[in-house]
Amino acid sequence: MSAAAAGESVVGPSTPRRRMQRPAVFGDVTRRIFLPAESTSETVRPRPLRGRRPSVSVIVPCYNYGRYLEQCVGTALAQEGVDVSVLVIDDASPDGSAHVVRDAAARDARVRAVCHEVNRGNIATYNEGISLVKGDYTVLLSADDLLTPGCLARATALMEAYPSVGMVYGFPVDFTDDRLPPARTTAERWILWQGRDWIAER
Repeated sequence: MSAAAAGESVVGPSTPRRRMQRPAVFGDVTRRIFLPAESTSETVRPRPLRGRRPSVSVIVPCYNYGRYLEQCVGTALAQEGVDVSVLVIDDASPDGSAHVVRDAAARDARVRAVCHEVNRGNIATYNEGISLVKGDYTVLLSADDLLTPGCLARATALMEAYPSVGMVYGFPVDFTDDRLPPARTTAERWILWQGRDWIAER
């Protein structure tokens, strides 16, 4: 696995403190990036996404976050340069989130709803979502998270340019109210890591 920085996204959690962050995008991890022996990372100039439009499956697990779903799903569907599908899984939320999930799917054919009758927990829900999607790339996006414009095109551009990259991520920007702070919509650089070196750094 190798890791690199790409575009930005917006994230908001269950606490009043919210954050912006670039998405994690997972792809083929069977090959490696070969870097100079003395280096653990390499900085390269970003390249635009060219040629085909990659498909990106966005998995949105939800538990009691129905109030965030419309904005979350909306930012995923608004992504340009990629073909997006969104799978929203409500894990038996008692707050009525299932209604919001089904309503989102009814409004847009790119959205699919799964609603659990019994709570299965985070990991089981994540794994279920991963097993159900078929895009070239997959994003696991919490229901209270947002994506900034163009972030999926930037992330997939990196993975298209470097097929051995297994994960793309970036850095968070926090916010505490409904007014979203400005987020960059261009990538300044890509940093490629050998997987073991990245894990050691973490």
